[in-house]
Amino acid sequence: MISSISSSNRFVLVVLTGLFLCVGCAGPRGMAETMQRPEKGSYRIAIFPVENLSGGKAPLKELRLSLAEKIKTAGFDVLPDDSLNKFLARHRIRYIGGIDGESARDMAEEEQVQAVLIPSLEYYDDSYPPKIALTARLVSTAGEPEILWMDSIALSGNDSPGLFDTGLIRDPAKLTDKAFRELTRSLSDSFGGGFRVSVDQLLKKKFPPRQFYRSDLAPDKQFRIVVLPFYNRSDRKNAGEIMALHFVQELRRLGNFTVVEPGMVRHHLLQYRLIMEGGVTNANADVIYDVLQANVLLTGRVIDYQDGRGETGVPTVDFSVTMLDKEHHMIVLAADSYNTGDDRVHFFDFGRISTAYGVAIEMIRGIMDRIDMQRGTPAVEGGGRIAPNH
Repeated sequence: MISSISSSNRFVLVVLTGLFLCVGCAGPRGMAETMQRPEKGSYRIAIFPVENLSGGKAPLKELRLSLAEKIKTAGFDVLPDDSLNKFLARHRIRYIGGIDGESARDMAEEEQVQAVLIPSLEYYDDSYPPKIALTARLVSTAGEPEILWMDSIALSGNDSPGLFDTGLIRDPAKLTDKAFRELTRSLSDSFGGGFRVSVDQLLKKKFPPRQFYRSDLAPDKQFRIVVLPFYNRSDRKNAGEIMALHFVQELRRLGNFTVVEPGMVRHHLLQYRLIMEGGVTNANADVIYDVLQANVLLTGRVIDYQDGRGETGVPTVDFSVTMLDKEHHMIVLAADSYNTGDDRVHFFDFGRISTAYGVAIEMIRGIMDRIDMQRGTPAVEGGGRIAPNH
């Protein structure tokens, strides 16, 4: 995972990375995913148009072209734009934030594509300091669509000002180029045999949830989980979809969780006309469990999701999340979290987080850590058990 951090933090990260690489020790959650697949040159990828979840205008075509160029340079065989556009038109595919089973099979058969890269733009601001936040995932087209790789990045032009502001990035194009190089490196590394140390994990810089309840999540049990779009009560457009993507990414880091591709989830919600504004009924949950062969589902609400504007704006994130179990129709996890980008700031902006993305990811990691700790032992933290209707 790559997130926006200060120049002082980056210095610490470099030192820690060197130490860990020298001694050759990194835990499972400090390693990138490694995919045992063919050489990149023989692995054909279709890059979908960029899904705009930013709620504003952004140069989507230019962003996609820049990302595609980076991926080609890394050695991947990328489906030509003309072939992709004809395929999307031929099959009348308008939703580009995911892929369902039928579309995946058609793409494999007609275009000989092994996987689809789905980029989602969370935030874009070309004023000073420029900012970008983007998530991308690689989804297989063989059989049922499966998430093979997923990563995200958020950068701000003033993340690493350096001495006399020599590290400031004022050009949005340069910042975008840097972000796409990092994402492409992550994707390329996932095809290798080594590992990439996730140095932000080493610092253990995570926000603990304000309230937390966990029940039967035994580490030796395998979970197939459906992440539903969160109910959005904030003023930020698409905040529910953004938060769901963050949880999809972080849940995949837990060894016994298989996350259903969001495109499959959306397809079946529409197919069975399941409307869940305000919450999930037991009847709707049963349908979701059955059609997606899942035994757990996760849903929640976004109360606030704000990116700080300009140099002094402070991002704010407020959400609640619930995990439901199929076998007992019970809540097995509930959490309530609220944080801002300056919660860790003590002096000279050290520890400041400049994007809502960065805040949200650290909050979700705080929840993931508590899922990892003594799973199967009920835990209550931060003010007591959350009521089931929270």
